[in-house]
Amino acid sequence: MMRTIYESSGATLAPDGIPLHFGDLAGEYRDALENAVLLDRSHEGRVEIRGKHRFEIINRTSTNDVLNMRPGEARPTIFTNPNGRILERVVVVNWRDESLLVLTGPGRGAGVANYLQKQVFYGDDAQITNLAETHYQFSLHGPKSGTIINALAETPLDDDLFTGRFVTIGGHEVFVGRLKPFSEDHRILIAPTNGAPDVWQAVITVGTPHGIQPTGGLTYNTLRIRAGVPGAGREINTNYIPLEVGLWDEVSFTKGCYTGQEIIARMESRARLARVMVRVTLDGPTDAPTRLYNEGKSIGTLTSAVTTATDEHLGIAVVNDFKSVEGDRQ
Repeated sequence: MMRTIYESSGATLAPDGIPLHFGDLAGEYRDALENAVLLDRSHEGRVEIRGKHRFEIINRTSTNDVLNMRPGEARPTIFTNPNGRILERVVVVNWRDESLLVLTGPGRGAGVANYLQKQVFYGDDAQITNLAETHYQFSLHGPKSGTIINALAETPLDDDLFTGRFVTIGGHEVFVGRLKPFSEDHRILIAPTNGAPDVWQAVITVGTPHGIQPTGGLTYNTLRIRAGVPGAGREINTNYIPLEVGLWDEVSFTKGCYTGQEIIARMESRARLARVMVRVTLDGPTDAPTRLYNEGKSIGTLTSAVTTATDEHLGIAVVNDFKSVEGDRQ
C-alpha cells in the first residue's frame, strides 16, 4: 500500500519496504535541519498493554518510574538484564483509557511483546497485543514540525516534551506525540494502517508551504548520530549499561526494585563510570563498529558512524573513562 506511493515518488526502498531516501539526500538533510521531513517508521514496534495492572508491569521491569502518568503523557524507560545491561529502550505512552502504548526500536515489536507477556504473573490483569498490523507509524523531524502538526489539528497541541493526543488527519484518528528531538523537534504519528496513505498525503499537502520533504532511513540515521542519540543495535544492546550511553534521564533512582537495579544504583552512587558515550568528528568515512586506540592502547569502540550529505564525518563512541562523572550526564 505505502510501497506504491513511495516508488511513485522516486524512493529507494530497503528490503523491508522502508524508504532509504527519495533521491535528494542533500535536500532531505537540509530540510531536516531547517524545515521538516516526514519519515515512515513502521518498522519500529507498537505494543499495547491493557488492564488495571498495565502500569505496574512496566514499572517493576524497567528503569523509569511510569506510575501516575497523565493521559497523553509519554515516558522513556529501559528493560535491563540482571547485570544492568540494556535489553531494550522503549517509550511508554498513556494514550487511551485502560491502555498503554509501548514504542520499541526497529524490528523489536514482537520481541518486546513476548518479553512483556513473560512478566505477566498469576493474578495480573494485563493483556499484551502487538499492533504492528493494525497501526502504522510515521515521524516528523525538523523545526517546522510543530507548525505543520498544528495546521493539521483542529486546536493547537500541547508543545511540552513527551506529551500527545489524538487528532484527525486525513479523515482518520491519529495519535500525535512529541518525543526527545534529534534536532529541534520530533513528532510521532500513530495511524490506523488502512488510513496510512491518507495521513501521509495530508501531512505532505499541509507541510508543502513549510518546506517539508519526505525522507528515509539514511537521513534518520544521520540525524541520530549528529545528535548523539544511542541507536538500537548500536549503543542500545547488552554491551552497555544505560548510564554509560547517556540515558541518565530515563532511569529513576528513587523508585522500587527492577531487574538490574542494584548494579545501576551502585554506579550512580559512586558517581564513576568505566565507560562513557561521546560524539566524535572523524577524519573521513569510517566503518562502525571498530575499536579505537590511543598510542597503541585500546580506549573504546566507535559504535556508530556516518558521512552526511554535506560531507561531515560524524560518529558516536563509547570510550573508557575512569574520572568522576558527577555533573556530566550527557
